[in-house]
Amino acid sequence: APPRAFLDLGPAHYLDKLVHAGPDAGLHLGLPTPENLARLAAARGCAVADLRVAVQARPRNAEIAAAVEASGAHLHAFEHGDIERVVHAVASDGSIDLLLGIGGAPEGIIEAAIVQAHDGFMQARLAPQSAAESERLRRAGADQAHVWALDELCSAPAFVAIAAVTACALGPAPAALVQVAAGGSAPALGAWPGLPGR
Repeated sequence: APPRAFLDLGPAHYLDKLVHAGPDAGLHLGLPTPENLARLAAARGCAVADLRVAVQARPRNAEIAAAVEASGAHLHAFEHGDIERVVHAVASDGSIDLLLGIGGAPEGIIEAAIVQAHDGFMQARLAPQSAAESERLRRAGADQAHVWALDELCSAPAFVAIAAVTACALGPAPAALVQVAAGGSAPALGAWPGLPGR
């Protein structure tokens, strides 16, 4: 993407994120998790129980993970690798229907480029995890309640190349180089193995 296409997150360390392959199905970070799952299932023409939802296994996401399980959807809890899960969420042959929860802010910008490359759907908002981070954001003039749409996070077509250095959910390392691109001449995404179970 060209310079200044990406949102400047300032001193933010964490973002609350919502990502799926699109099109817009009426999901919103301000809605309860069960409502978002119901809307996505309706748009996909499936039951909530058929949805596969990735949530990073951290205490900050415990409430979201519990809501996913209570709704009957399949929870994919993972320790590391939210960028990989975003690829699976937006890829046509991916193993994830939705990514929810709080993760790294810098990773969120990379993820926005991936989502933009695939015409997916993404929202994000600041999610400070300490009083100190919240104060830094306040001093920077950041609106901690604003929900950013994809075009605010990454405002232009993007190209992302991902090199697997260690074993990950995109394929074996170091042989696999996954290119995620946008545009008419973009290479198609490869078919990756399904994600491991919980």
